[in-house]
Amino acid sequence: MAEDMAELPDKIKNSKYSAAIFGKTDNTLVQLLRNIVVGLVALVVDFGLLYLLTDVAGVYYLVSNGISALMAGLVSFALNSIWVFHKKEKKNSLLRFVAFTAVGAVGLLVNMFVMWLFTDVVGLHYMLSKAIAQVTSFLFNFFVRKVLVFEGGVGKLK
Repeated sequence: MAEDMAELPDKIKNSKYSAAIFGKTDNTLVQLLRNIVVGLVALVVDFGLLYLLTDVAGVYYLVSNGISALMAGLVSFALNSIWVFHKKEKKNSLLRFVAFTAVGAVGLLVNMFVMWLFTDVVGLHYMLSKAIAQVTSFLFNFFVRKVLVFEGGVGKLK
């Protein structure tokens, strides 16, 4: 934790919340809350690109969804590695990225299916369908990545 907080101003370092916000933690609840913040950042990237590609560029919504989800996935990997799970070492980072992406690919399939279901079958607007799909795939991705990518499996490789 000391190395994580070394660069912070004294007022922030001495706050009773600074360790929970910036410090290294194995607490699943803190990691989940941090992952929600990361997810919100990635969500802005995802929805922003989805809208731009679909409504501005005229790309088919499912193609736009795939592209926007992949870009958001890159943002998510970086922030999860650095802040949520504190896997800053370069060793095994390529393997961790591949595993992270593989889980994300399955999560994307979940996302695409739910989005298709609620758009084409139920008849909701694609942006509302995307919101439902995001919640579903977010929970899937967090727990599978925590267990397989960052803490178990690849995360335990030294």
